[in-house]
Amino acid sequence: VCFYCFKQYKNILPDWEIEIEFITDTINERMNKLKAMKTAKVGIHYCCYSDSKNNEKILENLGYDIVYLDENCFCQLGNNEIGEKILEGIIKKAKQKVDKIIVNCPHCFEKLKRQNEIEIMEFSEAIMGAFGLL
Repeated sequence: VCFYCFKQYKNILPDWEIEIEFITDTINERMNKLKAMKTAKVGIHYCCYSDSKNNEKILENLGYDIVYLDENCFCQLGNNEIGEKILEGIIKKAKQKVDKIIVNCPHCFEKLKRQNEIEIMEFSEAIMGAFGLL
């Protein structure tokens, strides 16, 4: 689930005696057992509910070369002219710096994926790609 859904489940289900852990925490704890391939230079698009520290650590350990984009904190959910202009700016700058953009929010992923100028990967795709599973 996305980070927003994780927070909702964590707040809604505490009385059910179900352990809820976000996927990046789980991966991060087991990272030393993983053997990944070297991969691409990437920018991370941070969404509103991003768990950025774990995402960065995981991607770096998988061999991704993370390049920090100036626009990391903009949400792309708005289907309006302002959102489209922000999107164009993100893509334009990213094309000059990285091979692909990694996104961990399903809403932002769908919005960014519509353009064809740079490769967009969802966080789980980036993990699978690092292991040669895509």
